[in-house]
Amino acid sequence: MRILRNRRQAGEWVYSTTSSTSCSSSGHSCDSPTEPAFRHVGRHSTGFHVWRVEHLQVVTVPRDQWGTFHDGDSYLLFASSERDQPAGPHTRAREVRGAPLEQHVHVWVGGAAGPDESGAAAYKASELDEALGGRCVLHRELQGFESTRFLAYFKHVGIRVLKGSVSSVGAAEPSASLAALAGGSRLFRVSGRPGRRCPVVTELPSVAWRHFSSGGVFIVSTPHALMLWMGRYAAAAERLQAAQVAAAMRDEGQPRALVLVDEGREVLLPADKFSLMTEALDPRRAALEVHHSPPPSHGAHGLDALDLERAKDRPRVTLYHCADKDDTCMVTEVKSGPLDHSDLSHSDSYIVDRGSVGVWVWLGRLVGERDRVEAMRNAQGFVRKKGYAAHTPITRVTDGCEPAEFRCLFRTWHAAAPVAKSSKTKAKSATTVHTRLDALALRDSPRLAADLRLLDDGSGDARLWRVSRAGLVGVAARRAGRLHSGECYVLHYRYGHPPQHAIFYWLGRTSSGERQATAALWASEKGREVADESGCEAIIVRVLEDREPPSLRAIFKGRLAVLSGEAPPGDDSSSGLPASFLLRVDGSQTYDTRSVQVPRRPSSLRSSSVFVLRSKRAGWFLWCGRSSTGDEREMAKRVATSAGGADLIVVYEGQEKDDFWVALGGPSLAVEEYAVEAKEIEEDSAGHQDTRPARLYACLGASSSAFAVEELPNVSQEELCPDEILILDARDTIFVWIGRNASREARQKATNLAIEYLKTDPASRELDTTIVLLRQGHEPPMFTGFFNSWDPHMWNDYQSFDEVRANLEGRPIPNLSQQSQADLPCIREFEDQDKFPLQLLLDPDISHLPHTVDVFRKELHLTHSDFMSVFGMDYPTFAQLPLWRQHSLKKTAGLF
Repeated sequence: MRILRNRRQAGEWVYSTTSSTSCSSSGHSCDSPTEPAFRHVGRHSTGFHVWRVEHLQVVTVPRDQWGTFHDGDSYLLFASSERDQPAGPHTRAREVRGAPLEQHVHVWVGGAAGPDESGAAAYKASELDEALGGRCVLHRELQGFESTRFLAYFKHVGIRVLKGSVSSVGAAEPSASLAALAGGSRLFRVSGRPGRRCPVVTELPSVAWRHFSSGGVFIVSTPHALMLWMGRYAAAAERLQAAQVAAAMRDEGQPRALVLVDEGREVLLPADKFSLMTEALDPRRAALEVHHSPPPSHGAHGLDALDLERAKDRPRVTLYHCADKDDTCMVTEVKSGPLDHSDLSHSDSYIVDRGSVGVWVWLGRLVGERDRVEAMRNAQGFVRKKGYAAHTPITRVTDGCEPAEFRCLFRTWHAAAPVAKSSKTKAKSATTVHTRLDALALRDSPRLAADLRLLDDGSGDARLWRVSRAGLVGVAARRAGRLHSGECYVLHYRYGHPPQHAIFYWLGRTSSGERQATAALWASEKGREVADESGCEAIIVRVLEDREPPSLRAIFKGRLAVLSGEAPPGDDSSSGLPASFLLRVDGSQTYDTRSVQVPRRPSSLRSSSVFVLRSKRAGWFLWCGRSSTGDEREMAKRVATSAGGADLIVVYEGQEKDDFWVALGGPSLAVEEYAVEAKEIEEDSAGHQDTRPARLYACLGASSSAFAVEELPNVSQEELCPDEILILDARDTIFVWIGRNASREARQKATNLAIEYLKTDPASRELDTTIVLLRQGHEPPMFTGFFNSWDPHMWNDYQSFDEVRANLEGRPIPNLSQQSQADLPCIREFEDQDKFPLQLLLDPDISHLPHTVDVFRKELHLTHSDFMSVFGMDYPTFAQLPLWRQHSLKKTAGLF
């Protein structure tokens, strides 16, 4: 692909040629001879600054005006923080030495800004970047299509986009207080949605019904009143954020009345409110002039056409190589699909294309000056050449200064230099943790629990079941920890004080899809039983064979063993072990050790592991690879002992005798096969350290057939909204956080949301990644430890839209106790469920039932009259009965 550089177009990026050596040697501030406004920006300092372009000059925006923009102007925004840490208006300016900084420069271009203003902003952005060493992340932000990072700077307070330009309306106009605009009637649209904590308030051209639509929320401001008008298709999150904005506007400046209006009820307002509305609009014209066309089918769930397009493009990622030749940029496709860090060369520049999601430009540290100068213009030319929308996000990053959202596009990413710890170093580190690890330490140090992925030290009570066609079959304590690859299991773990609960369901690699689905259903049922019996919401953990997390391994205290095939008959009486077998044992502590049955032949051995060999004739052997550690050997001995191994014969690699090889089933020729294979494995064992942090995503459209996610740049508890479902991606574990007010449909789809997230990750993630479902208010330390701070009482003052509306309208809010609030979603479930005839639900063959029927709770699908007829009581009364009594009544009715 050729990209020709010709005359500059509106919004074209223009680069400064200021030398990168223009900063003072101290690095404390810029010493640019061309732009005094940047003099307070330090190369090695954190901070936050906003500038506006006026008459092609950069003017500092006062702090009290941050977040207010004019659509006829262009702005520069600079944010600097320690790497992977949040930044914003509250970031304190301080010098940082010895730690890498992450510096972002955003160019915001208003929808009515001319090419001169936008070009000047781009030029000044490049000048600032060069003054700071040319290592900033550069963003192009177009009005209405701002990046989530940009919006996150102004979360809660929101951004305001006013009409016109400061140069045309006067310097007194830009005020952070929207109430200050009450001199006349004005119309604003409030844009918000799940996952976006920053409402965007945009002033519209005039106060007229033709600007209203059924899918939006609008505020009409007059000298005497504020009117909040809500379209019938507006998303719940948008209504809530608009109500909060309206309340803030009412409380600023001169007191004014606040009127809430639902679409279609304009003429039904009380006389006093009707009179206030007529100051700006004729309520009788609303039905005729409002844009009533319903939005796309997913609009009610907060998704618009762009969200759906980006959701479709989310898995997409293509790497292009850029080469400059004469006055042309030659762009050549390198590869599609999952990318690796090794695909990038320090001496080249690249474009990472994600379609409507955005375009990234990456510059190697050894590229020439011309590549740096033309990078953003090349990307803009690429967007035009590909026929993408003009608002497609464009971001430039440099080698070694990539933000987390770029690094996580790659399947593998390593630090600047490979990190290789010797086995001795690793063992020493692990031993140090082991000596300090106990339940109290994990409770008091959530960061440690998160790093180790542990619930506790495994000292709680566990009960294990095997999933069969007939239901759950209890596994005897003597066999606990021996799982079969052809089976599925459910484990209930009770730990801590006060007691907490976790339900694991383990899916064997060769088990059937039907059995795996049944295991998931049983795990959910066990979770409901725990909630009914104890009032505590259990976390639900999906675990696939070979991906067992430390939290599960710790429960078995290092004795977790995965055996081939299905469980033998006589589950409760026999040992369940074959007469001869070979186990590979990996791990050095109780919380990271697992063993797996491998083929009993020499080629299964490898130098980095310890193996337990049982021969029906020769007895028990412990084979220790030359790279194994003492701790690993001790854990292997524990595994052998738990399996019944006595009088172990310890064999070290290279010192094997003939009786060992005979027990392993191989003659002398097999020794050569082992030696070759072990060498290949050892040569492939080197790796790099993955430095990518955990990421937080809001699930959009979780209640609909569509699915999209939006990344929240800050991993903060404040981002966890009780109305939503969020995903915390910790690489080897996906946490799905379920808000207390999340819809029934979204709660039921929680696991599927995580799987869909993995499927659409451009980094080509493994679908067997551990998935943890957890409910608001019941978060274990291994989850809260990912957050810088955690306040269990943070949500006490949270108000839903209905509660906010009641406050604004002066109506009383029902005073529900905490317990009744927790029970309310369960009671509402009966009304929310699909209803079916009683005879259909009585069919014992569940394959005949509609797919929406919860086979464990068929009673929820009865009509109210059928429920009364069958049980002689209504559902709220039934729900208060003890669980054993509910089960008894359901069995009698044939619904169990």
